[in-house]
Parts: sequence; C-alpha cells; structure tokens
Amino acid sequence: MPAETDHDAEPPIQDAGAAHPVTGGACQPDSADGRFSPVGELCSSILASLHAHVTLPVAVQDTIAQAVSGILSTFAETEAEVFAAQQKIQLLKRDLADTKTKFNALKRKYFGESSEREGSGEAEESLDLAPSDADETDTPRDGPRGRRKRQASADIPIEVKHHYPANRTCCGCGCEMPSIGSETSEQLVLVPERLVRVRHVYHRCACNRPVCKDNKPVAARSRNYIMRGRSVSLSLVVEAAAQKFAEHSTSYRMARRLAQSSTNVSRQTVGRNIMHLADHLRPVASALREVLCKAEIAQMDETPIRVQNPNNGRSGQADRGYFWVTCNDERNWNPEARPIVHFHYAPTRSGSVARELISGSAIRYLQTDGYTGYNALFDDCAGNDRLVSVRCMAHARRKFRDLPDTGRKDLRFRVLDRLKKIYAVEAEIRGEPAPVREAVRQARSLPVLLAMRSDLQDCVEVAQGVTANAIRYMLNGFEALTRFIFDGRLEIDSNGIERCIRPVALTKKNSLFAGSHEAASVWAVYYTLFETARLNGVNPRAYLNWVVERIESDREAVDYSTLFPWLCPVGRITA
Repeated sequence: MPAETDHDAEPPIQDAGAAHPVTGGACQPDSADGRFSPVGELCSSILASLHAHVTLPVAVQDTIAQAVSGILSTFAETEAEVFAAQQKIQLLKRDLADTKTKFNALKRKYFGESSEREGSGEAEESLDLAPSDADETDTPRDGPRGRRKRQASADIPIEVKHHYPANRTCCGCGCEMPSIGSETSEQLVLVPERLVRVRHVYHRCACNRPVCKDNKPVAARSRNYIMRGRSVSLSLVVEAAAQKFAEHSTSYRMARRLAQSSTNVSRQTVGRNIMHLADHLRPVASALREVLCKAEIAQMDETPIRVQNPNNGRSGQADRGYFWVTCNDERNWNPEARPIVHFHYAPTRSGSVARELISGSAIRYLQTDGYTGYNALFDDCAGNDRLVSVRCMAHARRKFRDLPDTGRKDLRFRVLDRLKKIYAVEAEIRGEPAPVREAVRQARSLPVLLAMRSDLQDCVEVAQGVTANAIRYMLNGFEALTRFIFDGRLEIDSNGIERCIRPVALTKKNSLFAGSHEAASVWAVYYTLFETARLNGVNPRAYLNWVVERIESDREAVDYSTLFPWLCPVGRITA
C-alpha cells in the first residue's frame, strides 16, 4: 500500500536545474555556457509548471518527471548521433575537397595548357598598374586573321611540269597549235625516304707503253673520313640521328621501315653508327660551351634520365642519370643575340656537377629553380662570391596554381592575379632594350611585388600545409625572385631553358632509357647541336648535314669555331 500523502506539505518538485528525487536528475543546461536547447527549454517549462501546481499528487509528479527525463535522455542520444554524423560529413567534405584538388592538379599536369595561363579575372583590391591587364598569351595578332599565304624555302628544288591539251591538232589546217598562254599552280609534294645502293669501284691505273713500264700504277683512294670502313653511308646515320633526337623517333622504327624494303639493317647497327658520329661532333659541342661560358648571364636546370645498366643482372633495374642544361638566350632584349644551349650528362644530381660546369666561366648571373644543389654555387665561402643567384618566378607561381581554388578572395587568387599583371608587363616590353625594360619594371611591376610580399607576410603565420610551403618558398627567395626588376637583361623566369628540355622528355618517353652511360653522353652531344640550331632558327637536320660535310672535307684541319649554327648558310627557317 502506498504511504499516505500529506497534501499540506511542500511537494518535492525541484527547480529546472536541480535533481529530481525519483529520476535522480532533471533538466540540465545543454551547453557549457549554461544555455538550454529548445527541447531543454520545453522540459524546463514543464518542470516549472509542476512546481507551480502544488496540488498534484506525488505519483503524477514522478510520472511526469520520469517522462521528461526520458525525453531528455533520448534527445541527448539523438543529438550525439547528429553531432557524430555532422563530424563525419565534415571529414568527408574535406576528403572530397582534397581529392578534387589532387585531381585538378593531375588534370592540369597531363591535360592542361603548358603556358600556365590563369583566367581568374581581376582582383578586388585596386592596384596601381597601367591600363593593359591582358595576359602574356592573350595579346592580339598583328594583321588580319584567316588563311595565310603558303611559304616555301628557297632551298626546295622546283620541278616544272608542262601540261598541254590532249589534242592540239588544228581542225582547220591540221597543224599543231602552239601555246598562247598558261596558268600556273604550285603544290608541295612529299617524296618518302628511299634506299639507294651505291657501289664504289676504285680503279688502279697504269701505262702499258714499254717506255713507262718502270712507273708505278696509281690507284683511286676512298675519300671517306668519318664512315671509313663502315657499311652504311654518312647520310643514313645523319638521318637516323635527326629522326631520333630532332623528331623523337626510336632507332627500331627506322630499322623496321628498312626491313619493309627487304633491307636488314639492325637497330644495333644504327645505334653504333650514331655513337661513332658523335665522336666527331663532340668538339663542336665543346666549342659551343666555350662561347656560352663567356656570357655574363645564363640559366641552368637539370632533368633525369633512365640509363640501362647490364651489371644489374636479371633485376633489370635502370640507373638514374641527369642532363645538366645551361642556356644563354638574350633575344628578348638583344636583337643580335646568338642563343646557345649546352647539355652535359652526369650520373649524379650532386651540386658538384653544377660547380664544375660554372668553374672558370665569366657567368655572373645564374638563374635556377629552388633546388638546394645550387646553393653551394652562391656560397661566399665556396669562392663563388661573384656569382649572383636569380630565381625563377614560374616555379613560385606554380606552387600557388596547385593550391585549392577557394574563391576570388583567397590568397591563391590574389597572388596569381598580381603575377598575371606582372607577366602582362613582361609581354609589353619584350624586345625592348635592357634600360627600357628595367625602367618599366621598376615603375609598374615593383609596387605589385611589394604589395604581394606584404600580403604573404600577413598570411604566413596562420597558413598551414601546402599553402604555408608556397608562401615560404616565395618569401625565402624573394630577393632572388625579384632581381630581374633591377636588371633589364634578366628574365622573369627560366621557361626558356625548360622549353629546350622539353624535347628530351619526348625522347625519354619513346625510348624509355639510354642504353648505357656512354650512350647518354651521346644524347647530350646531339641535343646541344640540335637545340642550339633550333634556337637560332636553323633546321637541325640541315645543320647537321652541313657540319658533317665540313668535317668530312676538312678532316683534321677543321676549325670547329666556324661550325656554329648562326654561321650555317643553309636550312634557315623563315616561316
């Protein structure tokens, strides 16, 4: 039996924040600052109403209090589940954003534009710049658009074919009608490569008269110098080298085309003769390097290459070597410039290779990327205190392009927009003399760079991850990155040397690896000649033919300083 209730006594109803005698707990604040959720407010109102109705039996009060406690418990569990789901959703959103960022970076890397154009629009803050905000690649073309007139080199032979009517017999007198006029049209005809077997017959001659019987006979001698005693001609080897290093086609493809003509010239034969020819071309590459070392400004970069090593046995693991590339190209401010690019192969990426290449040269300004192997070149204690570091702005810009795009107000947008304006200035002053370039840069580009540095310094403390790395990369090298502002001869980036390296990437992709470390050094010789010829507007194939003809005719007396691409009389590219 329940105990009798004293209705005159104060009912044991607690206030909203106190514990209930039956449930052991009631409505507690839902947040740390003492505030209630909507459900907590409702439960608090219910308990307050119970407190106000003192006439309610205790059993009713206990039932209501237990129901309120159950509501609060269920709500707390549901709220915990919702909070956990929200946390999981936030993690999934972050993972999705990271995945999209990586996907976009890969898409830009493999399918994006190589010019790194940024179409982000205008920045919201006002920058004191000239009216031209066009990107360097968006400048309009001079002249009308449409179909251009076909151009053909004067070196291409012209074969004239006359076409007459099928019946030129006059119907009146029966005579052959002469031509009274003509119309001329011209077509370009491609003649596929063809093989010709040239059989050399060397005769011995002597006088058979009795009075001359004591005289010795005379014999014709071979005039071959480079390919003496070899079964393939010099022209075939030159063509094979041009196809491999200028057109990025492999030797086995040429051997397969020859096999289709029932000629069994193996790719090993082609490869050995390419290496043999390189021994005669190496002095030309060395002479080009000597001219390059006399320049005051140069760019340097390195690119890896896989090298086959037979000592690795069955593992088949290839070694890794590096092409060290040095370039001098002053065409953007010097109309008389003769650009040179030199390739050097080394089995290591150590900075000692760069030190050896620079040693003894007149180079004062060296533009590189942020690779730490170059740091020793600019170290005072290393004896290179006269060498000044110039960094590449394109590498710094690339780090911000790879950041997640979070809108028009983020740091990524502001940096890229400022750099876009600076590159627009560079496009306008391309071809101007060095003093003009320097003056324009200081007036228009320097304020933008200083504003960008101030913005980066404000954000570096709170930035994290890849954003912090991009900011520190630019701030740590800011002096070297902006050195082009104060010298009109310097370039804003080292994209010029990267364009020279691009053909190497195509050959590496098709050939997979070099056959040996010696073969890799042969690659460097051909790339030095071909890419220097390309920079000077000379057809690499025509240039190589001219060089080997001179070496073949002059032999040991050849002057290699007269075999530079800008001295080549044939193969000029005018289109």
